[in-house]
Amino acid sequence: LGYMLVNTRDRPGLLTGWMDENPNYGADTPDHVAYIRVSGPPFVAPYIDDSGEQRGFLRCFKPPWAELLAVDVQSGEIAWEVPLGIEERLPENKQRVGNHGVGGPMVTAGGLTFIGATRDRRFRAFDTRTGEELWS
Repeated sequence: LGYMLVNTRDRPGLLTGWMDENPNYGADTPDHVAYIRVSGPPFVAPYIDDSGEQRGFLRCFKPPWAELLAVDVQSGEIAWEVPLGIEERLPENKQRVGNHGVGGPMVTAGGLTFIGATRDRRFRAFDTRTGEELWS
């Protein structure tokens, strides 16, 4: 197929440092890892369940918050993109907003893509050609 599959996450923030006269992009950090400082509000709000108890935070920007996407390596165009993961605290018909995590997908020669890299603790299979989620 010639696709490169990538899982992504959207996380807005205010970038600082790039406008400094002598910006520091992390060369002198303990791990010597390049980074850009992000500051400002976290763009989340507390999630209060039906009992009135706070159960973490939910993002305050338009989903999808995480996606699996296929990039055509010949053209550089995105062939398809789908929300990756669910947010179980939302109403059932609104859960498919993407749920970030770390780790990449496994792609097989048989046209299947497997990924278990979301915080919703699910392992999923996708059709590599179309992006259709086959099971989780």
